[in-house]
Amino acid sequence: MSPQDFVTNWEDALQRLKTGNERFVNGLCSADSLISRDRLRDLSKQGQKPFAIILSCSDSRVPAEIVFDHGIGTLFVIRVAGNVIQPSQLASIEFAVDGLGTPLCVVMGHTQCGAIRSAVEVAGTGVMPSSKNLRALIELILPAVDEAKREESQSSPEKLIYEATVRNVIRMGKVILENSPLVAEYYHKQKFGLLGAIFDVETGHISFELGKS
Repeated sequence: MSPQDFVTNWEDALQRLKTGNERFVNGLCSADSLISRDRLRDLSKQGQKPFAIILSCSDSRVPAEIVFDHGIGTLFVIRVAGNVIQPSQLASIEFAVDGLGTPLCVVMGHTQCGAIRSAVEVAGTGVMPSSKNLRALIELILPAVDEAKREESQSSPEKLIYEATVRNVIRMGKVILENSPLVAEYYHKQKFGLLGAIFDVETGHISFELGKS
């Protein structure tokens, strides 16, 4: 993707992500996404213009550039266990929106998420991890687990984990808008898109538009 191909509206950016994921799922990854050294050299001179922000989990099975089939310089990727929002993630999103003109943010959870599973286990046993850092992470996810339990009280453990994953994605989207006046202004002026997605680690397919308003 060259600088002149940069998209300025979130609908076009979303379509690029969907089309890229279709290529990935069908094993038709583009040669463009594999170009790295020459592209990096060009970007070092021209500067970056990523067309989408991806807030995703640190899970090694969820590399955004690969599953969306887009190469260097196209995606502004923020990875953290459980795809949670803290000030550093918010600041990163604000930088991309206000500083780089990126028109879309996708909060992407995934199936078989270890952070979500741990939060579900804590909710069931009441036993927190001994590490204060892990406790802090779990505490950010527990509200989504509580929401899922109210909706899926009779469901299997795996169904509960999936529902908690979805709820966590939707909640983090709301956290972004509630805690970043800058992003909220772009969003409400319809200059910026924010939506959720779930990546299926078995099929590679990404379901979009969770919590879209």
